[in-house]
Amino acid sequence: MASLVFDIQGDKELLRRMKKRKKKLGGAFMRKANKIAAIKIDQWTQQNFRSEGREHDDSFLHWPPLSQKTIDRRRQGPGTGTPKMLQDTGRLRGGFEISANKGFGRVQNRVKYSVKHEFGHGRIPKRKMFPTVQQGEDIVFPAYREFVKRAINTK
Repeated sequence: MASLVFDIQGDKELLRRMKKRKKKLGGAFMRKANKIAAIKIDQWTQQNFRSEGREHDDSFLHWPPLSQKTIDRRRQGPGTGTPKMLQDTGRLRGGFEISANKGFGRVQNRVKYSVKHEFGHGRIPKRKMFPTVQQGEDIVFPAYREFVKRAINTK
């Protein structure tokens, strides 16, 4: 199973402001903020599938093209026969799940072979589905900041 779990430990200013308003930022509030952040990561991941790995800032992480052997095999086997990477049957792309509680948000894929594609394995090249840590922070921190801003500005 490939998954991305995130929290807000890296943003010291955000944590300081949250501790100051602890009552307003209770468990239900944080669960909601974490869920919104997880949804944003899932949206990025789905866009990464649509663009076949081109959402990564680092071009080194762009997905390598399919081999001709793989393309030929797809035309004969089950699935749609599409030349789109990691999307022949749709199981991997449709296998992402979102969860959140007051401590963290998570986007994961329980399809057995997802981790082989996320990190590469043997002859399977790395096709990173999730954002890098830096891209993940750029995606989720604005959602957290907006939640904190709302809580601080309400009576």
